[in-house]
Amino acid sequence: MTADQLRTRLAQHINTTSIEVIDQSAAHAGHRGNTGGGYFDVKIVSPEFEGLSRVARHQKVYAVVGGMIGKEIHALSIVAITPHEN
Repeated sequence: MTADQLRTRLAQHINTTSIEVIDQSAAHAGHRGNTGGGYFDVKIVSPEFEGLSRVARHQKVYAVVGGMIGKEIHALSIVAITPHEN
């Protein structure tokens, strides 16, 4: 999994105005428990998050990428905001 692949997958499933994905994997190489998946920081801006709690926003992101957790993604940091919060 690359940052570009993660960005594309999110954009295909969530109406976004902006997506930033930073691959932090190199900084975490060799960490205990990592079975090879990447470490990613995601900032996603979407009108779909309007009126949703922080937890609900994260759930929306995990609904898209959850099947990759533990395989292609070892750790995921999410900032999910609306265009008005950007």
